[in-house]
Amino acid sequence: MFTKPFFFTISFLYFGIINLFFHGAFNFFNLIGPIVAFLGYCFLFKKEIDLRIFDYFLIVLYIYYYFVYFSVLPDLFYRPGFDEDAIVFDNSSSNSIPMALNITLYSYMIMNRFYLETNNKKILIFATINLGLVVIQQSRIGLLVSIIIFFLAVFEYSKKRSIISNVSFLNFLVILFFVNYLAINEFIQVLGNLNGFEALSLDIRGDAQKSFFHNMNLSRFFFGFDQKFIFAEGSTGNIRYTYNVFLDMWNRYGLFQFIIFFVVLLFRIFRHSKFHFPLYFFIPFLAYSLIESIFFPNFWDCIIYLLLFTPKVGFPRFIDVDICRNDYVNLK
Repeated sequence: MFTKPFFFTISFLYFGIINLFFHGAFNFFNLIGPIVAFLGYCFLFKKEIDLRIFDYFLIVLYIYYYFVYFSVLPDLFYRPGFDEDAIVFDNSSSNSIPMALNITLYSYMIMNRFYLETNNKKILIFATINLGLVVIQQSRIGLLVSIIIFFLAVFEYSKKRSIISNVSFLNFLVILFFVNYLAINEFIQVLGNLNGFEALSLDIRGDAQKSFFHNMNLSRFFFGFDQKFIFAEGSTGNIRYTYNVFLDMWNRYGLFQFIIFFVVLLFRIFRHSKFHFPLYFFIPFLAYSLIESIFFPNFWDCIIYLLLFTPKVGFPRFIDVDICRNDYVNLK
């Protein structure tokens, strides 16, 4: 239960230290991040957490973001010329809003299944609220992940008797679309190119990821770039990362750690029947990882550890598996 994640963490430390010595620089977070993730993974197996903390935290986020952001917007959908990053967030990105909402709810869903609890209705409500708020905020990747999480929640928690309510909800969306067609059309124009790969190529994220490969040489191929290397230049300054979890993992820890991670991921895919979480729980992680560098290292990596390593058997002692399995919807 703990052996594989332990050695997985050791690999991050080993290759991280090699990279730090190779570049003659020290980044404390690159080393402490995997340790915190492993300790968090162990803590979740040893100590029960009251999942109501997610309810309270999401409600606090809604209240906070309403007062500092949504209440000052000139229009919910169409606001040309309004620089929300400069006016509201002091030149920080407002994309932190969907990121915080999505990661919190994603963690809630993972913990709900890990503990075999039945917070299904609450998660569906939060998923609907998050989707609405991210539509207003207009982050493309945030909107994509919000939609994924919403349908993931519907798929994970809906019972057969709720099909009528789901169809009714879809009909409501269709009617809402035709009633507000002009406003929605303006909103789509604001979002711009919805073709993911083409939009990425026109974005600073695409510039950073192209720079990673265009400036590759033999030493960078094995050990990554120097910490001061500039991958792109944005309106807020120089960008020293690629907006891609996998490329940044390669850059921070080297090629061999990148390979180890994909070997673990492939093993998880091909041996999926041996693990607790279905493969579709990885979809939000993979979607975010291609566009935002928010995992490995980060303090919430323990939830990805749960997805990667939680076995089909061997649950924490405080979970009554037989009772919980009967209550949890669609557990396979």
